[in-house]
Amino acid sequence: MDTQKKDLYLLFQTERTSWGSFKFHIRPCHYENGTTRYIAGDEFENLECAAFLNDEGNLIGWKVRYESVSPDFYQTETMYKTLSRIKREMDKFSKRWGNPETFGDFVVRFGNALGVKAYLKASRHEGCIEGDAESVKYWIRDAVFSHLNPPTVIRS
Repeated sequence: MDTQKKDLYLLFQTERTSWGSFKFHIRPCHYENGTTRYIAGDEFENLECAAFLNDEGNLIGWKVRYESVSPDFYQTETMYKTLSRIKREMDKFSKRWGNPETFGDFVVRFGNALGVKAYLKASRHEGCIEGDAESVKYWIRDAVFSHLNPPTVIRS
């Protein structure tokens, strides 16, 4: 059995929702040899930090949650303990620095609460790009801009 603790990363992604909005979600994962693996069978399985882009270009509904699961009693207990620990850590950050001003700040605090090594951004052309706290804030701002200002297609 592998007893070595693997580094934890947060993977940033966006997706279009069924109602036409965009969901921004950041999930814990492992990253080895250029490959991301979502975590199965532990406290981080299905955990995410999420927000939605509204029509005015604001990211709303910031939250840390478990996405779409039907947990049994023991999983529920683990989820509660994990969310409570994250909340305690994020509350400490808020007492020290005030409430986060942006979703990017909120994500960085989530990452700090989990003790992540770095942030990742999925890229169609480059696999995953690794970055730090400032990188993930930039990626979020860039994704908001891109979704609000899609490229114009010029046909000749």
